[in-house]
Amino acid sequence: MRRSVYKKGFVFSVIILLIGTALSNIAFGFEDPYNVKKDIKKNDDDEPPYVKILIPESGFLYFFLFGRTIKIPIPFPIVIIICHFKIRYYVIVKVNATDNIGVESVTFYIDDIMRYVDYESPYIWLWEEQTMMLLVYDLKVLARDYAGNEAYDIIRVWRTKRFLPPHF
Repeated sequence: MRRSVYKKGFVFSVIILLIGTALSNIAFGFEDPYNVKKDIKKNDDDEPPYVKILIPESGFLYFFLFGRTIKIPIPFPIVIIICHFKIRYYVIVKVNATDNIGVESVTFYIDDIMRYVDYESPYIWLWEEQTMMLLVYDLKVLARDYAGNEAYDIIRVWRTKRFLPPHF
């Protein structure tokens, strides 16, 4: 009697293990079930991806003050960002990138210097720049699809850290 209980328990454990392995392969092992990444050649796709910087949005003044974001429209095609660095000194950069076969990566540049590469949607980067004065930057994002096609979006950003006296 005891022996059959152990056999049943062992068989049940093996079945659960096989089912769990199969489910984990389905959930995690097949990122690319149709082998899109391997089968695409440069000649197969000549359509570049679409890329757009969503945040910060060009034509707005952003105040990051005491944990709140204040967004004010301005009549210029630039972004002005003013931060109180004791509370928040980073800027969230959010990008929309799409392609007919899929986006391989989105690369973030500040003044043509690569700062971050994101491989998964949503494409977000925390821009942490240490400056005490108003500086002008070119924020550029470059999207690349699996065939090697590239597209970019670029905005001009005026950014400062401190606009309140040091005792605040």
